[in-house]
Amino acid sequence: MIDSTLADALWAIDPAKLPYSEWVNVGMALKSVGANISLWCDWSASDPRYKPGEMQSKWDSFQSEGVGSGTIIHLAEKFGWSYGSSGHALDWNDTLTVRPDPTFFNEAEKITIKQPGSGWDPIEEIVRYLQILFRPEDRVGYTFDCYVAEDGKFKPYGGHFRRTRDELIKALQKYNDIPSALGSYNTDAGGWINFNPTDGEGRKKENITGYRYALVESDSTPIETQIHIMHELKLPVAVLVASGGKSAHAIVHIDALTLEEYKARVTELFQICEEAGISIDQNNKNPGRLSRMPGLIRGEKKQFIIPYEAETHSWQEWHDGQIIDQISLPPIQNAADFVGADTPELAPELIHGILREGHKMLITGPSKAGKSFALIELSIAIGTGGRWFGWKCSEGPVLYLNFELDERSCFNRFNAVAEALHIPAKEACRNVHVMNLRGYNMSLDKFVPYLIGLTRETHYKAVIFDPLYKVMMGDENSAGDMAHFCNYFDIVCREMGCAAIYCHHHSKGSQSGKNVMDRGSGSGVFARDPDAIIDLLRLRLPPGFQSFVSGGEYPTELTKAGISLAPDATAWKVSCVLREFATPPDVKLWFGYPLHIVDPVTLASCTPFDERPTADDMTELHKNEAAGRSSAALKAYRELKDLYPGGVVPVMSIREKAGLDVSHETIIKYFLKAGNFGIVGDQDGRNGLSAVVEKILTDAE
Repeated sequence: MIDSTLADALWAIDPAKLPYSEWVNVGMALKSVGANISLWCDWSASDPRYKPGEMQSKWDSFQSEGVGSGTIIHLAEKFGWSYGSSGHALDWNDTLTVRPDPTFFNEAEKITIKQPGSGWDPIEEIVRYLQILFRPEDRVGYTFDCYVAEDGKFKPYGGHFRRTRDELIKALQKYNDIPSALGSYNTDAGGWINFNPTDGEGRKKENITGYRYALVESDSTPIETQIHIMHELKLPVAVLVASGGKSAHAIVHIDALTLEEYKARVTELFQICEEAGISIDQNNKNPGRLSRMPGLIRGEKKQFIIPYEAETHSWQEWHDGQIIDQISLPPIQNAADFVGADTPELAPELIHGILREGHKMLITGPSKAGKSFALIELSIAIGTGGRWFGWKCSEGPVLYLNFELDERSCFNRFNAVAEALHIPAKEACRNVHVMNLRGYNMSLDKFVPYLIGLTRETHYKAVIFDPLYKVMMGDENSAGDMAHFCNYFDIVCREMGCAAIYCHHHSKGSQSGKNVMDRGSGSGVFARDPDAIIDLLRLRLPPGFQSFVSGGEYPTELTKAGISLAPDATAWKVSCVLREFATPPDVKLWFGYPLHIVDPVTLASCTPFDERPTADDMTELHKNEAAGRSSAALKAYRELKDLYPGGVVPVMSIREKAGLDVSHETIIKYFLKAGNFGIVGDQDGRNGLSAVVEKILTDAE
């Protein structure tokens, strides 16, 4: 049972207008104050997302820590509710209800903030603050300059930015006097300091050189309440300062590498604080924001450091804890409640006949199979509701995590794939979101909590990790390490409600004789953990196709099939191992930059190319490759000869035009074997390849 005030606040909140996280928080708050699940169900019934059959399991999983009546009060105020806004006009016999603090703790638990006594050392306060937040070489911005605004409050302007942390500390310790070391200040106004380092030129966001901290404070939430909530949330507070006014200034670890990352982390931090009952000043999102400097007098009060025992000491440690705290074991359920007419529907198919939403898929293959291009093709297929490897995909937003390519190369690949698919690039990528993470060295256990927090409001169909080794943790040959590693993909699927898709390389040696599940490198956990495995194995080319692959004319089979391929195309077989569906027939396709093209006709009779071939295989392969390179060189010569007097073409030009990674001597041999060509130029080969560069060919026909 809850009191009438809290009930009024609850019914002022429209559940249909809340994000999922806030709707859950209301349920947790109701449970924490002793309400019955029926109240949560009744209140939720107007929300189209309300599913009666799921309410009990969610209710059973709620823990009491972290939210309470303050959560409901705070949300109700956002909807325009206030104390006394509902009910009837007061009568002489009515009793007045005193507004409680919007918090989730008992009165006995309140923290009392006492002003420092006679032993307070202002110099020590400032030195300690500087040592906590800054490195010796950091330039620190501060200001004592201020004016009186229209609302009667002192507002800062100007400032000092050029001195380093150690220079300020040295001055404070030398003079043992704030005005002598830092300058005079108005004791009615106090003073301000930047909590992030600057470049010495100012405090705008472009002057900030390290995105380390954010300011959490509120002028409307009582200071004792603020501090208690900070403790309950286990905020990674570096230092806590009494402002000399209505608030406590918590300088909280953000530890961001870029401004974009800083904004994302601060947004998440403020949302969590708001949900817990601290009405955050949104202006504090600026990394150049000023905070109150400890050690100063402000009117009748002091600005001083408040003791704070932080349980977490970095953004990552705190953020990981947030995710872990939200994860609880599910209840034990009676299967009879979920079978027969009550059997739940299966998750929708994301890749039809292959993968469901919320499931995991692994793509395996050797190098040069175009796995990254396959993932880009898949991103576009899901984003547009198109086909991938011939399989239909359901349309929806997809997040592509690029850990390997630089940003420009990544987007150029997307553009190239879209053009090859004959889809306008902006249309192809309208549902594709990309995080370019090259250079951000994060293992999966560190990255997943950050990812979940960042994507809290976006409902992706799939998250694609490319490549897997960039986020690997532990020994890939250890079953224990890999089981722990793969569990984080389950967390992604469960917490984000989307599929997790990733690729991995083949093990060393021949693969054609292995089972599909055994081709991936490392522990067998890789093969047994995902719901779908898609494996690529290289095929031998059909007779007569080698000249095409190395730059010759198109075979008639491809021309008849209307298939256009890059000159260096390779042939592949795609096999599946599926948990949810019957195994489909193998798919045979070509890969040539930048696209995989399904070709069941001309590749029908092709067999896998053993990656450890016999001596005869190697002889045949080398012959075919040499013939292909020779054909490419001749073709390049024909295209270039009209550009040079007498058809005398430099070997280097032929090599570059044909894209051949062979020596100049080898190219010359190709022409000598072809006949009707003569060599003009130095023949003695002095200085190795540098002399060969001067050799030229002439058409002797």
